[in-house]
Amino acid sequence: MEKLEADTAAFVRTLTTFPRPVIAAVEGAAIGGGLVLALACDVIVAARDSRLSMPEVALGWFPPWGLHVLTRRVGPIVARRLVWGAEPLEIATALECGLVDETAPSGHALARAGEIARDLARLPADAVATTKEFFARADAAAEEADARALRLFMRDCTNSAEAQATLARFRKPKS
Repeated sequence: MEKLEADTAAFVRTLTTFPRPVIAAVEGAAIGGGLVLALACDVIVAARDSRLSMPEVALGWFPPWGLHVLTRRVGPIVARRLVWGAEPLEIATALECGLVDETAPSGHALARAGEIARDLARLPADAVATTKEFFARADAAAEEADARALRLFMRDCTNSAEAQATLARFRKPKS
């Protein structure tokens, strides 16, 4: 489990350093790691009926990676509240606090994301890449933050009765 989480964290960090814009289109649910994956993108378009949440704490553990992208988007105070909250966030609230960049009618988030991608593709590619590089350097501590988060996650998964009960529900029964 620890290696999988570390590898996933490394992949998510590559989205923030990828030299071209990465745009997320959220339809339905973006929960926990799915939400953090979207947050690693440069632009997020969410359908107005989407559900966004960070349920890990309610399940008994600390999120194992990616909180730097959450904190970068909404700041530490709002990020902490989101991490504590197991209930899905209303899209209007997500837009207001900067968790998502735009909303779209249900079924249209991907089309809107495509429009944004086409607009960004019209910009000088080198200047866009340089902009991404500048902001990626601002996240230089992301790997260290993910390593610290993973240690906290593993501690919770090892020591928390609630986490053990939740994880037991996901394990396959022995045949």
